[in-house]
Parts: sequence; structure tokens; C-alpha cells
Amino acid sequence: MRKKEVKNRIALLCLIIFLLLAALAVVQDLSLLRIRGIGVIGIYALIFLLPMAIYLKIGKKKTSAALRLHAMPVRFLPHVLVLSVAICMICGALNVVGYTIFHALRETDNPTAMVSFTGSPLTLALTMVVLPAVTEEFLFRGLALGEYESCGTTRAVLVTSLIFALFHANPIHLLSLFVAGICYAVLTKLFDSVWPAVIAHLLNNAAALLLYTHSDYVTFILSDTIFVIFAIVVIFLVLALAMKLLEKIVDARGKNGKLRFVTPASGKSVWSFYLLVFALGCIAKMVYTYVLGG
Repeated sequence: MRKKEVKNRIALLCLIIFLLLAALAVVQDLSLLRIRGIGVIGIYALIFLLPMAIYLKIGKKKTSAALRLHAMPVRFLPHVLVLSVAICMICGALNVVGYTIFHALRETDNPTAMVSFTGSPLTLALTMVVLPAVTEEFLFRGLALGEYESCGTTRAVLVTSLIFALFHANPIHLLSLFVAGICYAVLTKLFDSVWPAVIAHLLNNAAALLLYTHSDYVTFILSDTIFVIFAIVVIFLVLALAMKLLEKIVDARGKNGKLRFVTPASGKSVWSFYLLVFALGCIAKMVYTYVLGG
């Protein structure tokens, strides 16, 4: 398959999944179908996994290799967990900045998901934490990152992170999602496995859900100056530890020859027609939802 064709196909895949999720959201909003609980979970998973399966079949790709389903060395699990917490902290701070800026420009109720999930706390945890982490990482860091890497590793990381951020169609979280995408891509490249990114994404989703469901309590404790100072100190300590652990991972993986980066040929671009259509579609949804109040 030619590289230009690959770029078009992977962008088209992201566009199709985005449109299918948007259609599911419209169906829910208009109550056209009585889909609840497990039904929504099944459809959501199918929207991601079926197009990806078709893509892999057409491209004659092995699922485990294309999605980077290789096992992660267990000895690095504590390192990944600490790095995941650090990513949560960075993204949390960027979300506060995004919300502050956007709220100053326009009042908003800040919807957080393209598809609405309801049910018990366990159901919410599974659908808002586990399901998006697995499906999105399979798509963006598993499949898309590998397909775009023919244009160079750095470009692949940046473009898949941009696609990931636009995919959520939320201007408030746009910057934090872009940075999170870069962090998840780095984890994926470090271990040549999607599972570290899934773990980091899962913890980030869990933290977001916890803060959202206990927003009143969070607001209360943030009014305590001593707690805020203590939290800032803890954040800096965690970030410092994360940097140390990152150095150890890079050193260990580098010595074993496990780190591989692709250098692009001069003049090679990641842009394609479907990527442009995808970006415009995501921007249009953001404008409709957050500016026009749709």
C-alpha cells in the first residue's frame, strides 16, 4: 500500500468513527432509539472495533502487530504507574487553564463526552474509564501511530496527538488532550506496546470521573490554602520522580536496542484530504456545540 494511500485511509478511518459517534450522540439526544446501559456500551465498542477490524482486513495486517498488543515488561509497571500519575497532574492543570480561559469568554456546562452513559457507579466506571481508554488507545496509539510513522516518528506522535485532541471536539480540553496524546505516544514508543498508554489513559479517565462526581468536595478543599500548598509540593515531587524514572526507562530500553525511531524523507507530509476533512468536521462540531449552543 502506498504511503499516501495509507495516510488517506487511516484519516478516513478516524473520520468514520468520529461521524458514527456523533450520529450515536444525536440518536441519544433525540431519543430516536431507546438504547441504555449495556446497549450503548456494545454500540460504542462496535463503532470503534468494527471499522478497525475492516481496516486491518483490507490492509492485510496482523492485529497484534498493527495495534501494538505486545506485552509490557512487568518490572516497569511501577514506573508506568508513576508516569501515569504525573500525566494526570499535568493534564489536570492544563484543564484548569482551559476551563478558566473558556469560561471567561463564554458560559458553558462543559459536556465531557460525545456519547452519554448512565447507570450504576460500576457501569459508569466501566463505560467512562475503561472502555474509552482501551478503544481510543487501540485506534490512536496502536493503529494510527504506526501508520503515520512512515512520515517520521516525531511527526507521527504530533499528528496522532492532534487527531486525538480534535476527536473529542471539546475546546476546553483541547490543549490537555494534545499533551496527553503526546505522553501516551511516548509511552507506546518506549515499550513498543499500547498497554502502558492504556494504563495511563485509564488512570486519567478515573481521576477525571472522580473529580467530576465529587466537584463540590474538590472545590471545598481547594479553598484551604495549606492544602493547596501541600498539593503543589506533592505535584513537584511526583514530577521529579517521574523524570528520574523516565531516564531509567530510556536508558534500559536504549541499551537493549528496544527504542526505534523513524526518520522521514525530506518533504514528506502527514497531511491528506481526509485528515483535512476530519479536522474541519471536529472544529465544526466544537463551534456548533460551544459557540452556537447546539
